Formats: sequence, C-alpha cells, structure tokens
Amino acid sequence: MKTLTTRLNTVVITSMLLLGASLINPALAAPKHASATSEQVIAAQLERIEQKQLVSEMEYEAQIEAEFESQLAKADRKFVSEQCKQYGLKFDKLSGTCLSE
Repeated sequence: MKTLTTRLNTVVITSMLLLGASLINPALAAPKHASATSEQVIAAQLERIEQKQLVSEMEYEAQIEAEFESQLAKADRKFVSEQCKQYGLKFDKLSGTCLSE
C-alpha cells in the first residue's frame, strides 16, 4: 500500500511541476516542432552567431599575432644589442644593427 501511495504522490507531484512549468514558461507548453518561419529565423540567427564568432576569432588571432611580432622584435633588438656590446660596437636603435664607434 505504501508503494502505491508513493507512486501516486510522485505522479501527482510530477504532473503539478509540469503544469506549473508550462504556465510559467509558455515555450515549454509549445509544440516540439517549430514552424517553417521559426526554423528560418533560427537558422538566420545561428548563421549570424557563426559569422560573429568567426570575426571574433580572426580579430583575436590578429591581436595574438601582433603581440607575438612585437615580442619577437623586442627580443631581436635585445639580442643584437647584447651582441654589439660583446664585440665593442654601438647598437643603432633606428636600424637595429651594430655600428662601429
């Protein structure tokens, strides 16, 4: 008897939750299949999201590449400057080369 009561309580509670959810959010009560117009709108929105993501990825890639190029140039100048000092030459910042004094 207890198990039957427990099952009934579970069914009643679940039904009430589903009914409450459908009243709170009408989208939950809507049919599973969207209309052709809805599908077109969803497809267009997904395409826009995809395009924006692609643009964002390209911008991020360009930013990372610019930072890398900047760090590489800085490391290169530092290396050449140290080499110039090692051989008693003067480092020219404008040309990035060693000059004899």
